[in-house]
Amino acid sequence: FALFPPPPLSMSDTQMTTIAPKVEEETAGPVCEAVMMQQPVMMQQPAMMQPQVIMMGGQQFKTPPECCFKCCCPICAVVSHEGCGGPAILALFLGCFFTNCCWAPARIPL
Repeated sequence: FALFPPPPLSMSDTQMTTIAPKVEEETAGPVCEAVMMQQPVMMQQPAMMQPQVIMMGGQQFKTPPECCFKCCCPICAVVSHEGCGGPAILALFLGCFFTNCCWAPARIPL
């Protein structure tokens, strides 16, 4: 003996017509409309995610790390700019002394 009847397994047409407008109102928005129309949603990247560029003689170069980055995390500064290699190993052992006093960041063209 059950207190409540089990829920119906399928909805009738009248139930669908009363629920569908409510669902459309709740899910309406630019993302849902773009998905329904099969159009990609373009998200703009924040300024921090865009690569910094230096122009020299008509060429574009990657911006070297700033002083705070070289002081606080010297290994990350070298690896993010030049990748793993000799300067990264020196930054590992010598720290911010190397990144601020000895290391000259390479000009990396984009």
